[in-house]
Amino acid sequence: MDFLPEGFENLENKKSFWNTKDLKQGENRMRIVMRPIAGWIEWRTNDDGTKTPLRYRPDQKPRESLNPEQPVKRFWACYVWDYSREDLFIIEFTQAGILKPLLALAKDPEWGNFINYDIKITKTGALKNTEYAVTPVAPKPINDAITNALLIKPVKLEALFDNGDPWDYELKEMKMETAKRIPITSGNPLIQLTDRLIEDGLEPDLLQGFLEERVRNAKAPTTVEKIVDQSLKSYNIFKTAYLQHVDHHRSA
Repeated sequence: MDFLPEGFENLENKKSFWNTKDLKQGENRMRIVMRPIAGWIEWRTNDDGTKTPLRYRPDQKPRESLNPEQPVKRFWACYVWDYSREDLFIIEFTQAGILKPLLALAKDPEWGNFINYDIKITKTGALKNTEYAVTPVAPKPINDAITNALLIKPVKLEALFDNGDPWDYELKEMKMETAKRIPITSGNPLIQLTDRLIEDGLEPDLLQGFLEERVRNAKAPTTVEKIVDQSLKSYNIFKTAYLQHVDHHRSA
């Protein structure tokens, strides 16, 4: 008899890392949503047989690798939106077939900033015969699903250099930095409202909960989107109510 509770596998708290070996055969479409980090990477084998990545900043490449048969590699760590799963992931590239075209795109004045366009990584072959092709897609504004996800799941990629958790940081600081990075040309009212708070020196980390509370307490059926639109039109009234919400939350 199986005594394990049904669905227990789904309770594992998995981090959103996407390994390049898990790219599917054929086309993988993604949007790099912030400036990548770059450096050097090698792997340390632990006593129990597991491996730990060691990442070094660009100017800190070790003179000798831990394993002469596995030299230190260049890497780029990117925070990307995967269109097939509609979610954000950190993915690390070490393959020259990916890094060289990404570098060329970044240097090309007609392409430049990755945030402005999608890329398609096409995977063919397997194991040592695996090949990658990188193709940019015509620029278009970042969509609302991505901007909303960035507010909920911002990261600090630099934490990888210390083997830290990119999702474990001071939430207020990173949410404010993330909101500033997202282009307002996306037309997302939630981003515009967040920016207004930041410009006024207010912390936006309680905004989502506040908006949801207003939806629950509304006299007539409404949505977060409608509340946001109303808040932009009557910003001073909204700001006063939000300040009261923040004060109540902080003192609770």
